[in-house]
Amino acid sequence: MDSITASISPSKIKDYITAHQMILHSAEESFLRDYPEYSSIDDAREQNPDIHNYLNTIIQKQLQIMLNQFYIQFWSLDSNTIQLLVDEINNKLKILDMKAISTLSLSFPELTGSVSTMCRFLYMILSHLKRMFLKTHFLLQHSMVTEQIKTTL
Repeated sequence: MDSITASISPSKIKDYITAHQMILHSAEESFLRDYPEYSSIDDAREQNPDIHNYLNTIIQKQLQIMLNQFYIQFWSLDSNTIQLLVDEINNKLKILDMKAISTLSLSFPELTGSVSTMCRFLYMILSHLKRMFLKTHFLLQHSMVTEQIKTTL
């Protein structure tokens, strides 16, 4: 039997992604059925650490498999198939917590540079926003004090 990576086609990748989505969706539906106190899977993840960890494990394993199966083949894929994989990987990364992402990045050191670069970039943006907030806050305070002085004179 040939490996899925023996000949990668967009339809095989779509089927693979669909299978992964079905597994995750089944787990989510099962939790919502078993825990009716949660109105959505997001509520369940936020309020129940066991559900959060279980779903994170599924997603982390799915990403691990996808990266193991397809990462070395990216160079041979057409742009639509690459975009499909990238979109699915990004959608899964949005759901994972930082602990799971960190664990995943240890398995793929060649991607760690990208993650650390992204983190540095986000840190720079946050630092800039903080400086802008403080500057705006200072100017607003200064303006209010100036206005108070004018009204008292």
